[in-house]
Amino acid sequence: MINEKGGKLMFAKFQQKYLPVIQRSVQDAYVGGSAAEMSYYTLLALIPLLILLANVIPIIPMDTGQVIQLITDFLPDQVAPFIIPVLKQYLGNVNMGVISLSSIAIIWSGSTGFTSLQRVLKRVYGIDHKNNMIFTRLISFFLAFALVLVVAVFSLLYMFGEAFFQLLEAHISLPEQLVQIISGLLSVQDLWLVLALFLFNSYLYQVVPMPGWHIKYSLIGASVSTLMMYLISTLFSYYVDYFVGQSLTSSTIGVFVVLMIYIYLFCISIVSGALINILYYRFDHLSDYLREQPAYINRRSSTWEAAEEEEIAYGNLKRMDAPIRFEDNYFSEVGDE
Repeated sequence: MINEKGGKLMFAKFQQKYLPVIQRSVQDAYVGGSAAEMSYYTLLALIPLLILLANVIPIIPMDTGQVIQLITDFLPDQVAPFIIPVLKQYLGNVNMGVISLSSIAIIWSGSTGFTSLQRVLKRVYGIDHKNNMIFTRLISFFLAFALVLVVAVFSLLYMFGEAFFQLLEAHISLPEQLVQIISGLLSVQDLWLVLALFLFNSYLYQVVPMPGWHIKYSLIGASVSTLMMYLISTLFSYYVDYFVGQSLTSSTIGVFVVLMIYIYLFCISIVSGALINILYYRFDHLSDYLREQPAYINRRSSTWEAAEEEEIAYGNLKRMDAPIRFEDNYFSEVGDE
């Protein structure tokens, strides 16, 4: 009996305190629409990026086939046929003019994509987006440039990490057990992929929207988003085989549709991670968050007698047999309990 009563009290507390916060956060995040917006700008930057990448690969002091194989391993089987042929078509034809033109296109589309990403993350975080267009575009450009540098450094570590470790081992005496552990870690490609995704997501959530909070509030969402991305990359081929079918992936348009689905799922994982972050932050500052919400006087009756008196918050107005009057500043009183 005591446990049943305690369970009811806990459920009532959850319903009064946490459920409205979850509903408001999910509504503001608009996961599906936000992911669609991000997917559009990602597709906008995709082709110029492929052209630039195809012309840069021959310059890299590394076997071209090894680079292509690395990219192929990362992409699902149904997406790789759309990406790899474009890269191979331009490989070996190093044209600095093409690099310059595609760089301009990437700067424009990439900064636009980052502006969209920043707008989406600020919407999820509940941050006012009032910067002027020029300032926002400049910030987006520098954020994109910084991210490119981080990706470049990590890619070099990924490709030459083992060689660098062997060089370090030749000059510094390390314990044999430590050498075996590090060599084993360097040989596990999935570990590097997960680490790269985690750092990428942490950067997105902490730097791009500039929330001004402790980094711990970004790490939990980055972990969830990283797990979702890894599962998407691993299971996407099975999804296409069993639910989409080979008839769609056998044509060029079908492959493009599959690519759009793949990018859309990745964007959903990014928005979902941001939603987890803001929920964690608001739950950790629950009283302050609820106190900042506006005061409402809500009336519900069978005749809608007070429907136009005050704005109705969090939920639809329902018909009831008898009038019920709610407290003034309901959220503040709940938060102070």
